[in-house]
Amino acid sequence: MLESIRNYNNITIVYYPGGAGGKFLICTLALNDKSVFQEAVLTEYQLEGKFTVEKKVEYIKDRLENSKKIKQWTDFDTGCTNFFGFKSDSFYTTYFDILELRINSAVRRAIKHQKQIFAIAHSTQELETLLSFWHNANVIIFENYKNFISQRKHLKKEKNEDLKNYWNIIKGNDWPELPPESLSDLENISPEIKKELHEVFHDQIYCYLQYEDIEKKLRDKKVKQLVNKLKDRVYIFDVEYSYSSPKVFFDEMKKCANWLSLPVVVPETEIQSLFFQWKKTITNI
Repeated sequence: MLESIRNYNNITIVYYPGGAGGKFLICTLALNDKSVFQEAVLTEYQLEGKFTVEKKVEYIKDRLENSKKIKQWTDFDTGCTNFFGFKSDSFYTTYFDILELRINSAVRRAIKHQKQIFAIAHSTQELETLLSFWHNANVIIFENYKNFISQRKHLKKEKNEDLKNYWNIIKGNDWPELPPESLSDLENISPEIKKELHEVFHDQIYCYLQYEDIEKKLRDKKVKQLVNKLKDRVYIFDVEYSYSSPKVFFDEMKKCANWLSLPVVVPETEIQSLFFQWKKTITNI
């Protein structure tokens, strides 16, 4: 029987909404030999001495160039599926004993070599379940991220498409072609449409217009509970401030690395250059 890995200490769960820059922080924190990227093959290469810190830096640059070329963000081709062998939501849809058997051998090897590994949670449900599986995990919680996410072009498009699809399903022949995109827009539509939205469609449009506010309230409540429970095992990462400039990011990333007892071996100028390239890439796609 394989030894259980669930009590492993050197694992950090990064809790952030999609588009908040979590993958970039993870990759820069892993620019040392004590950590591995969220990619099983690259982890194997690193453990075999074939994926050095210098090659990690080149890998990040290469993935940024690829995203520019195809005009699509690819998360550095890393993530929980690439690393563990299954998505984060598998942690709450599959028995833990089965998941332990399914986890990639590269993850077990990384644990055996006491490497820092990372997992990702995009929802409170994922976070709670990951903490149930990895009993001793540290948690990095992203805060103050709304403005940063609003600048991501493809994310705004996805959000608008959901609202437009719903509007196209319910709208009458005399309704506006495009849906209201805010509560103030909703207030300005005709009383007849408002009445129909309320009486026929049960105000479901509010779920699309207020989703972020509702989600934030639930998230803030859970974050407060986690901070009280885990105490020094929680690190708060301020997105708006930390991603405001290359210099600020380096300083904040270094603080986070120190909290995890990880060395920062890549020169500050190189990290700042990566930040500049990353920010430019995600702004234009």
